[in-house]
Amino acid sequence: MKIRQPFFYAIFLLLASSGFASDHNKRDIIIQTLLPLPEDIDAALKLPCAEKYSKRTFDPFPMMKVDRVFIENFISLIKSDPPYQPTLKLHGNFLFIDEDNRRHIDMVLAHDEKKFTVVVVRGGDISKHREIMTDSGYFAISMVGSRVVYYDVYGTLLQQVGVEKLPSRVTQVGNRILIEEIPIRGKLPHELIKRDTIIQTMLPLPEDIDAALKLPCAEKYSKRTFDPFPMMKFDRVFIESFISLIKSDPPYQWTLKLHRKFLFVDGDKQRHLNWALAHDMNKFTIVVVRGEDVLTLREEMKDSIGYYSTNTTGSTAVYFDVYGTLFQQVGVEKLPSRVTQVGNRILIEEIPIRGKLPHELIKRGQ
Repeated sequence: MKIRQPFFYAIFLLLASSGFASDHNKRDIIIQTLLPLPEDIDAALKLPCAEKYSKRTFDPFPMMKVDRVFIENFISLIKSDPPYQPTLKLHGNFLFIDEDNRRHIDMVLAHDEKKFTVVVVRGGDISKHREIMTDSGYFAISMVGSRVVYYDVYGTLLQQVGVEKLPSRVTQVGNRILIEEIPIRGKLPHELIKRDTIIQTMLPLPEDIDAALKLPCAEKYSKRTFDPFPMMKFDRVFIESFISLIKSDPPYQWTLKLHRKFLFVDGDKQRHLNWALAHDMNKFTIVVVRGEDVLTLREEMKDSIGYYSTNTTGSTAVYFDVYGTLFQQVGVEKLPSRVTQVGNRILIEEIPIRGKLPHELIKRGQ
C-alpha cells in the first residue's frame, strides 16, 4: 500500500455528505492528539506474531496519566471520581497488522470493510510518515470508499489498547477492550490432519466430477442467495455434517438446514488458505474443492461409496470435496466463497483475494 502523494495536513476529519464513495474522495489526513509521544516509539518493531489463538480483555484506565483521553475516531476515556464509573468508548472495531506481511493482508480481506478499520503498526510507509508528520501528529489515516486504514506512526494506538501480538482484532466489551490474537499460518495447521474420515452419502456422483477445475477465481466482491430445492432429484437430501433438505407437499414448507458455515477454497492457493484461517474455526469449516490433496484422496476413495472426506480434530474441520458434491449442492460458482444460511436460502459471498490490500486503498499519483 504505497502512498504516492503527500498527506493533506488537517486537525479534524471532515466527512463530506457524499462520503468516500469514489476516487475523487481519496484523502490522506493527519489526526492530531494532545497526548505525549509514547516512551518507546519503536515498540511495534518488537511485537511478535501470534502463534496460537488467544482472547483476553484489557483495562486501559490504570495506564491513564490524565483524566481524559481522546483520540479522534479511535478512543475516548474518562476517569471519574466515585461514585461515577470510568467511561470507555472505542469508536470502531480494529485490525492491527504488519503491512509487510502478506498473510496479515489476507486476514484483513476476510473482514467486512464497513465494520473494521485496519491499523498498520509496522511495515508499509510508517517510516515515510514519520518524516512527514510533526511531533504533534501521532497517527495518519487513509480513506477510500468504505475502507479505512490508520498508520500508527509512533505506536500511540497499539499501546493505548494493549496490543501485544500481531495480527490482533480489537473490539469493545462493556467497559473493557477485547483483544483477539489471530495466528496466521503458511499452511493448514498440522492439527487438522490427525484424523481422516470418509463421510458417506447415498447421493449419486455429480454428472461432472471435475467441475471444480473450471471454477474461476473471484475478481470482485459479490453476494447472492441460492435456492437449492429446484435441483433436488429426491424429496430428501442429507449429507452428514453439511446439509439437510426436505421437500414437503403443500401446505408444509420445504426445509433447508445448513449444518455449519463454510469457506470454499482452492487448496493449492496459499492466499485462499490464509484467508480461510483468519475466520473463527469454531464457526466455519473449510471446504477444499480442488488441489493436489483432492486428486490424491480420489485415488484412495475409488473403492468406497463416500463422496467426500473430512479431516477433523477438536472443533476444527477441513472437508475435501473430492467429487464436487458439496459445492454443486450449494451453488458455489467462484473461489473463494463464504457460504452461510439466510432463512430458507443459501447466502454465497464471493471474496476476491489479492496479494495486497485492495487497490482502492492505494493512493495514486495524479
